[in-house]
This record gives sequence, C-alpha cells and structure tokens, in this order.
Amino acid sequence: MDAEQRAARYIEFGVYHHASDLYIQAVKEEYHICFRCQDQLLTLEKIPWSEAESLILYFKFMGEMDVGEHRLPQGGSTIFPLKKGEVTLRLSTVINFAQQENLVIRFLYPFCADHLYYFQQKEWQALENCIQQRGLHLFSGPVGSGKTTSMYQLIKNHHFNEHVITIEDPVEIIEPQFLQLQIQSAIGLDYETLIKLCLRQRLDILVIGEIRDDKTAKYAYRASLSGHRVFATIHSNSLLGVYDRLYDLGIPKEQQKEVIRSITYQRLLPVYCPLCQGRCQPYCERYAQNYRLYMETTAYHQGEWNHGLQKWWALGAITKETWQKEKQDFL
Repeated sequence: MDAEQRAARYIEFGVYHHASDLYIQAVKEEYHICFRCQDQLLTLEKIPWSEAESLILYFKFMGEMDVGEHRLPQGGSTIFPLKKGEVTLRLSTVINFAQQENLVIRFLYPFCADHLYYFQQKEWQALENCIQQRGLHLFSGPVGSGKTTSMYQLIKNHHFNEHVITIEDPVEIIEPQFLQLQIQSAIGLDYETLIKLCLRQRLDILVIGEIRDDKTAKYAYRASLSGHRVFATIHSNSLLGVYDRLYDLGIPKEQQKEVIRSITYQRLLPVYCPLCQGRCQPYCERYAQNYRLYMETTAYHQGEWNHGLQKWWALGAITKETWQKEKQDFL
C-alpha cells in the first residue's frame, strides 16, 4: 500500500466514524495512527517509520506545505476527495526532540443543522430570542463542542436576508450565504486588520472565529459598541469564567456590562446507548447520533449546570460516569 492509498484509507475511516482529528504520532521507532472521536483517542494501528515518513510527505504536498522543511512547524489545508463527496482538512506539523515529524489533521465537516441535537429546548429557544439584540454574543466550550455550528445555525435560522461577515482562522464551515474571510498573517491580514475592515462594509452581523488576545477583544468590544451584532467564541472552563477571561484580556467588568448580551457555555455529551449498554462506543453504528448539545446560557437561568446534569442522569439520558466527569464543583 503506497502513501496515497494509505492516506485515502485513513481519511475515509475518519469521516465514516465522524472523527474530529487524525494523529500521525511518533512513538520511539514507529508511528501510531490515532483518531479522536469526541473526547476519546483511539489507536487504529502502528506503522513503520519509513511508511509514516512517506505518508506525512504526501499530506504536506496535498496541503501545499514545504515538503523540504522538517524542522519548523507548518500549517496547511486541503480539500480531500472521498469515494462519495469531499472533506476539508486542516493540517499541522511539529517536530519532537528526537527530530521526528508529527502530523495532526483536523476534519472540517460541512454545516448540517440536522446533526445538532439538544438536551434543553427551552434554553435554545431563549437564546434564539436573545440574539436579536445588538451587542456581543459569546460562545465558550472545549474544542469540538459545536460552538461554531451553534453560531451558524442561530444566524441562518433568523438572519438569512442580512449581510453577515465572518473572520476565522481557518474557515471551518463553508457557508455561501456569508462573506467569509480567513486570517493570513503572512500578508498582514490578522484579526485586528480584518475587524477594522469589516466595520466599513455596512454589515449586519460580524462573526469572530475566536477572541484569543487583547487586540481581538478590544476590537470585538468596539464593534459591539457601534451597534452591530457580534458573535464570537472564547476559551473558558465555565460560563462565569468568560467574564474573568475577558478581564484578563483587558476588558474591565464595567465595559463588559455595556456590550455583552448573552454568554453560552456548551459541551457535547454522550447519551446512553441501548446497543452499547452505557456510553456509546466509537465503532457503534449509532455513535455519530449519540451525542447531544448540553448548554448553559445567560439568556435563560444561570447556575443550572450541575442541576441539569443530575436531572439527565436520573432520567437515564446520560451515564453516571458522564455526570461525574462533567459537573463543575465551583458552581
């Protein structure tokens, strides 16, 4: 099996099981091929160093990366053809202390609202009403928790005839109805530059892929003050932690109160699977459908995170293991 065939096999496998990431990771004298399915990391197989080197070179070529550079970290992207359709891949390489190159590939799936299921319909409906207000609407949660999908669905459902501009690094969901801009630091197109540009475009809604530094936070704040609806993601370990995160990025609490209209913290939780008799296993045929969006939002009642988890465990929707893992002791 050559590198092209092996690459196609791994990508088809990842898409079939709805994996979020593919890892080609050096472990001593061999490489491990691993997939991340939600929060589980699964090792598919181990391959020799020579085969892994050819595979990484092939992916770097597909991602328009420098195949002759092995020392510096690189990033790239490609649209990979499948037997049925195609999938967008985001690639990132890094070298370890033993001078072995490692590759991580992120699967970027097309937007599909039909694949987003909820635990709490009332909370979602309250959020749908709240986003009509001008100001800043923030979404927080771990990687792969559906933050971007939530933002896109909320906007598409209620603002289909408005001018929407997104700024992302990279663009994760292709949406023809939006004007989508991508960060290109090499030519000076960073968040700061593009946000200033967008405010001159007479937009209705601005989507910021991630507030990751003080400059981005500052311009998101200014855009919100200008009367626009601004949607953005931000890293935090809880809903209340978003306020502290913004404070650390230079936005005082008084200024936060001026612009923030809603904060949503969310996670994708595995539901009880009757076939697996508990938490759904990655190779189960129902795996991709056995996750539900669990959220807490300021648009509804705050402080309900732990109570809601306990309720869904008592109803048999999630396992005790999931309840114990996801509850937040500081709330």
